[in-house]
Amino acid sequence: METNTLENMNIESIKVVSHLLWPKRKLRIHDNDFDCPYCDGKGKLNVNYDKNVFRCNKCGEHGSYLKLYSKITGNSFKKAQEDINLGWHNMSSDEKKMICAIGEEEDEPPSGILSRDLFYTVCLNSCGLKDEHKADLLRRGLDEKAIADYKIKSFDEAVMTNCFNSVAKRVEGLPYISSVRIPGFYMDEDGVMKCVSNEGYMIPVVNRKGLISCLQVRHFEGDVKEKKYTYLSSKYKNSGVGVSGCENIHYVGFDFLSEATPRCVNLTEGCLKADVASFLSGRAFIAIMGVNNTSQLADELRYLKEHGTEEINICLDMDYRDKPQVAKALANIKKIIERCGLEYNMIVWPEEYKGIDDYLLSKKKNANQESKNDDSQNNNCNLPAE
Repeated sequence: METNTLENMNIESIKVVSHLLWPKRKLRIHDNDFDCPYCDGKGKLNVNYDKNVFRCNKCGEHGSYLKLYSKITGNSFKKAQEDINLGWHNMSSDEKKMICAIGEEEDEPPSGILSRDLFYTVCLNSCGLKDEHKADLLRRGLDEKAIADYKIKSFDEAVMTNCFNSVAKRVEGLPYISSVRIPGFYMDEDGVMKCVSNEGYMIPVVNRKGLISCLQVRHFEGDVKEKKYTYLSSKYKNSGVGVSGCENIHYVGFDFLSEATPRCVNLTEGCLKADVASFLSGRAFIAIMGVNNTSQLADELRYLKEHGTEEINICLDMDYRDKPQVAKALANIKKIIERCGLEYNMIVWPEEYKGIDDYLLSKKKNANQESKNDDSQNNNCNLPAE
């Protein structure tokens, strides 16, 4: 006999809520991204079916299925629960089967870090850099050597596909290559491995050992992607895989041949921003991929502490003063640093410069105008703590 309530059916209610609120959207295996009703962030609200919760990657708002449904409909929690139960009761049997099946298929994790680093390195070494992409990177403050050292390359689907298949044939049977599941690559309907379509230039996300964990892609106006930055991912493709399970804390400016880490490490948001800031200042940076993307931060901070780091300079964008959601995320980052037993300094600069990279670039330009013989230390960010 069919029951009317979700609790008796042991159904994760967030799945039902997603179907009720966004009936035209196909629900994926583990999660979906929707527009956030709290901050209007386009595609920033992640609804996680495995954990039965939602979270916005922009404003940080999070909670249960009931909180989400109540927010969007404007109803009380009690009325929201009644509506959800009624919505479930009125669904067709096919709709219910579809919802119950979500999450039953288990995804395999991506290949290990050695495999990913090998494939990405070969692919990047074979790709070129378009003039417009090179001009953008030079404008940000990098020079040609730094661009080459950081392996920043323009996306080229054909080259990426050819390199992947070439490497896959050569490494077959190697002891550390157990399976080839590299984010960004998938099997097409003819059984051929290909790279997903994309536009922009690729920025390697480098882990604590100097190995490429995954790739970010910087998009531009006119590209098919709506977001400025996305991961190179094939999560929802046939035999594809996403970046979940990949290290997403970016390291730059470290001596990867040494076990010791600098006494003071700078923390910012975004791997390209970290690359530019490290190049301009000559200092070590780590970067999170978003102010609310801190799930791996504590582990990396503990690693840094164990290897000699004592202080973290927080170099987040200055818009935390104007945006409550960023200020909230900043407060959380400070708590994580403290829990890991590290000191922190809040680094500030004139508000006319949004990011640490913008400020350091302006400082370098001013220094160059004042003296052609100015040494590199004058470009360092020696700003007072708040």
